[in-house]
Amino acid sequence: MQQPSASIELPQFTSLADVALNLARAYTSWHDAKSGEDIFSYFASAPRHTGDEHGLRATLIRERILPIFHYVPSQIEYESQERYDLTLWNQSSQDRRRIAMIETKSSSMRNLTASQKGRETPTEQLERYLTQAGLYLGVLTNGDEWHLFDFAVGNEPLASFSLTELASLLQDASTKEAVEQRLTSRPLLQQALAINFYYLDANRWQQTDVFRQNLANNAYHRIASLQKPENVELLVQQIKQVLGSLRETIRAQFSLLQQRYDDYKQQCTRTNSKDSRPFEKTLKAAIENVVQFGTAFQLDTNGHLRTEISQLLAELTEDYFQSGDISAFEEAYLQRAEEVLKPHQLSQASLLGMGKNIKRSIRSLPPTEGLDALKTLLQIHYTYLQSLADEYALSKKTLEAYAAWQSRVRGVFGNPQDEFCLQTAYISFVRLFFVRVCEDHTLIPRRISDGPFARYEEYRVELLSGIKDTYLRLLEETY
Repeated sequence: MQQPSASIELPQFTSLADVALNLARAYTSWHDAKSGEDIFSYFASAPRHTGDEHGLRATLIRERILPIFHYVPSQIEYESQERYDLTLWNQSSQDRRRIAMIETKSSSMRNLTASQKGRETPTEQLERYLTQAGLYLGVLTNGDEWHLFDFAVGNEPLASFSLTELASLLQDASTKEAVEQRLTSRPLLQQALAINFYYLDANRWQQTDVFRQNLANNAYHRIASLQKPENVELLVQQIKQVLGSLRETIRAQFSLLQQRYDDYKQQCTRTNSKDSRPFEKTLKAAIENVVQFGTAFQLDTNGHLRTEISQLLAELTEDYFQSGDISAFEEAYLQRAEEVLKPHQLSQASLLGMGKNIKRSIRSLPPTEGLDALKTLLQIHYTYLQSLADEYALSKKTLEAYAAWQSRVRGVFGNPQDEFCLQTAYISFVRLFFVRVCEDHTLIPRRISDGPFARYEEYRVELLSGIKDTYLRLLEETY
């Protein structure tokens, strides 16, 4: 076992430019065994090839792509007994464990992360396999699309990119400088590569095994007393060093989530997944259809009544998207529209028994023609928005947290995005550090140092349920 040391030296990993160039070269070296087509011709063929997932899995992903992430053949399990396509294992022979899983699809399947009604999606299939295996990290690919998932945080891809796009970009690049320059011109591609290599690099997982060994070594926990100021200073320097090394990766992840959030906001403006018309326009047309007819409108020469009813429907539409209760929408409309119509009641002269002219008012009813069509439109759009919220849950949660943070700091920082990422990393570290202190002082059972790699979900539940009382006890002792 590695001897305890009070200092750390961060491992040196392959540069992103080298990874990108090696990945592009490995990808373009592949040819179809049957037709002899190169990678570009193969994926450009129309119609695309079908039933080729086995060939892509064996000759492209296993033999060419995964070695770029430093996996050796013994770490790649091909078509396991559980019917998992490709399973990645760590290098340790003593503590052998799965790292991640790769699900391959035919090259004819496109938009692998798109939702499908009435059937299991490729994303859901991958999540099911990972859950069965007790894992949370996985990749979904058709040989061109490459989607990385961490189902511990959500079912939205952490990073997605096209292998053919990367290969085309670097097709004639021969130097590291040329690769860096071209990657800089495609920031989203560059960031997706950085995230994928950070999570999938076998060397990084090997370093994790070393870290786990240190956690299991009781002597390692007491190599330096934090009662000495110089050791506290050393610890702070080490924390800064580790978090500083993660800055680029964290920032890349934030940028990808920000891009997906922008895409989410854009998708929300559509009427639904099959109707790309702006929802504002279809809503306006549906409301205009409601106020087009009605007895009271016949005498509304200046259009004020139509405007009032239209504004009422627009206001109630916003309320509906908060509650999702279409019955409450209709009930509120009928009640409030009747109040709006009261000043516009019609009068009719009638002769009653005593020969006197008496005026009686005729109650105007709220216009309902076109109301059912409006309700249908609202329900369809609401369901569509709910589906989008699920699909973009991770990016939505991240960017909403960023917006809330921005409102609190009020423009103090010159580069708020970098500062937000750094503060988020520090908060995560402090929470983990606090739990580790509680473990070492036996305030709670060992949960981080006994996991979470092999049993993530069980570990998470135990940690959250077990630390609640401990926090309260520590607060009572402190204050």
